[in-house]
Amino acid sequence: MRWLSTALVAACVCASSTAFAQAVTFTNVIRNGSPRASENGGRILTRDEPLGARDCPCESWTFEGTIMPVPTARTLEWWIGNSATACATATNRFPAMNATCWPLDRLGINAALPIASNRFSVTIPGRWIVDPLTQTCMPPASISAGSNVHVTAMLRPPDDMVPLGTVPVTVSVARPVTVQSVTASGAESSAVVEWQHLRAEDGGTAQVPANTAGYYVLCLPRIVGYDAGLSSTACAPIVTDSGASDAAATDATSTADATAMDSSSGGGSCGSETLPAAFDPNSDSQLAQYACSPLLATGTSRYTVTGLTNGSSYRFAVVAQDNAGTRSTPSTFTSCVSPEEVTDFWERYRQNPGMTAAPGCSTTPSRFARTLPAGWLAFGLALAAIGAHRINARKDSRS
Repeated sequence: MRWLSTALVAACVCASSTAFAQAVTFTNVIRNGSPRASENGGRILTRDEPLGARDCPCESWTFEGTIMPVPTARTLEWWIGNSATACATATNRFPAMNATCWPLDRLGINAALPIASNRFSVTIPGRWIVDPLTQTCMPPASISAGSNVHVTAMLRPPDDMVPLGTVPVTVSVARPVTVQSVTASGAESSAVVEWQHLRAEDGGTAQVPANTAGYYVLCLPRIVGYDAGLSSTACAPIVTDSGASDAAATDATSTADATAMDSSSGGGSCGSETLPAAFDPNSDSQLAQYACSPLLATGTSRYTVTGLTNGSSYRFAVVAQDNAGTRSTPSTFTSCVSPEEVTDFWERYRQNPGMTAAPGCSTTPSRFARTLPAGWLAFGLALAAIGAHRINARKDSRS
């Protein structure tokens, strides 16, 4: 019976420790501030959609949940791990060498929970999730772009904490494959741009990368006044009071935007004008200055740019956008092409004062003729000629 008594005591101890161990349950995750929301008719992004390069500077994630039982005199801390269990081992935590778990203590969000409540709500800027070390929107080396990071809640003390709960967030800030083989040909007040976008991972076959969401066409010189609908999607980077790293990140973004805007005069010659050195297509405000198309659908490989000036020269490039809203570097720009006025047969006829109309014909087209496409008009003239020939043939046979 001694072994049974020992077993019962052990079971009671185990049950008691399990009953009083804290556990975090995440009940809701809210995303705010993504410039991509306007691309989807104002739809709110879900927690399952990736956090992309455009989301990173502007978006915030609010994590809501409960902790049971209510902790007393303890602090709920927040960490970012490169796996669900990365923060469970003290030797994986920053500042350890080759850390795979990083603290968010500088955010000022790690405060003791009210004793009377078991609920929490914590808001974390997107760039702290992507890059918990420097907040520059580039993940640490141990986090590969396109993989999950895990927002982890832990209690302190003790120092060797045990994670109480994690939420996976997919980070996708790697640029898509650059578009290839862009060509352009001029037309009247327009240009036809064509391109290829091939997968890099399989040696560049005819397959478009699976993660592609669409394309933007860029123009040099830029078309002043056209912003491809991007002006309404611009966002201001989130600023927190966490120290110099935040100010540096914000200043760098502002400087890049200002440099791009100041350099886009639009008055240079086709061959001499280039994109600014600081140009970043993931900045909507910068892309809006040079885009001459809306976001084109996946599978598009040909687009006619309109509104160009005949006799002027232009070059074109294409930017790809993936499903996380992250954009590729611009393709190589085409050679200069010049839209030219196209003079059709009727215009040449009207412009030549030496030409006279045939008997019974007017040099002014009828209202009906003006509404017909040129091909139908030529077809009608051909039928009239055939009819006249048959009438003459009948007259000859009778005589």
